[in-house]
Amino acid sequence: MSFWLGKKKREPGLILGKYQVGERLGKGGMAEVFRVRLWGAEGFSRTLALKRISPKLSDDEHFARLFIQEARMASRLSHPNILSVIDFDRDEEGTLFLVMELVDGSDLKQIMDLARKKLIALPPALAAYVIEETLVGLAYAHEFQDKGMPQGIVHRDVSPHNVFVSRTGAVKIGDFGIAKARAEASPLTQQRLIVGKLPYMAPEQMRGEPLDGRADVYAAGVTLYELLCGERPYQGTDNEIVAQVFRAKAMPIDHRVQIPADLAEMTMCLMAGSKNNRYPSARKAAESLRACSCFPKNGRERLAEFIGRVLAPMEVSQAHRVPVYRYPKSSSQKWLLGLAFLATASASAAITTWLTSRSQIPCPPLQPPR
Repeated sequence: MSFWLGKKKREPGLILGKYQVGERLGKGGMAEVFRVRLWGAEGFSRTLALKRISPKLSDDEHFARLFIQEARMASRLSHPNILSVIDFDRDEEGTLFLVMELVDGSDLKQIMDLARKKLIALPPALAAYVIEETLVGLAYAHEFQDKGMPQGIVHRDVSPHNVFVSRTGAVKIGDFGIAKARAEASPLTQQRLIVGKLPYMAPEQMRGEPLDGRADVYAAGVTLYELLCGERPYQGTDNEIVAQVFRAKAMPIDHRVQIPADLAEMTMCLMAGSKNNRYPSARKAAESLRACSCFPKNGRERLAEFIGRVLAPMEVSQAHRVPVYRYPKSSSQKWLLGLAFLATASASAAITTWLTSRSQIPCPPLQPPR
């Protein structure tokens, strides 16, 4: 086993237990993600994602205890719309890490950023499909039971950063097993990690009240709003966002003619300020989205096509390409090209000399001193 992520230089190819570490895929406030390869017997190998929790959080005993508890529960969740947790442990430096399946695609935040740069609009039907699939995964987690006993799992951090879409159109919700540990960390740790999460928090979550699945339904509604409108429903400083959320002062979206009226109404219902006014469960919310007039019958195929366009390498337009002259292949053509080049160069030199001589003005003769 190698010291691979501490004071020593970070190099790909180092070994962490049974995982060979590859390049870093991303970094956030609480963790960084690496591509790793799992090696097994008889040449078996599998590419996975390893999320390494920051050393400061790993040293927080309360956070570490909650993280291990939640990671153990998350590893038991098995559903097509949930990112599978394969393993969790500590490295040689005592830093916590989580090993998950690696999605051949990207998270929803990066996908929308790329689509915006390429001027590719996400159709409302596909936005509805992405959130419906997200809600299906959330419903499975909310209803998960152990020996007939409901476990009361709530994600707590549904946002575009934690929704992953593959190139084949699969939608998966990730980061189960981390959100609760982060939410219940020490006050200083919690304050540092809450940055950027407020716009997706339900009012009862901001107030620190006990949560159920309806808090995740709210966050899914905010994410749907953002996909449809290209902006979050609440803007401003943290204090301004909290005040708007408590007053439920989101900008209505029914005036946007390109968004079907029933989908706009469902979106506002998902993110209702009072949890009693939202859909009672993620499963009911998913069913309502499937009943929407624009919901696609071939959603996965259409989403795969959209993702393919978004993640394709950006091509340089013909107007901005630098022309490259290619020499002819035959020797006779090369000789002709050489003679033409010499003739052009000679003519250009002669014209330049003539123009220079015409433009020269003779200097006045020196006057002898008086």
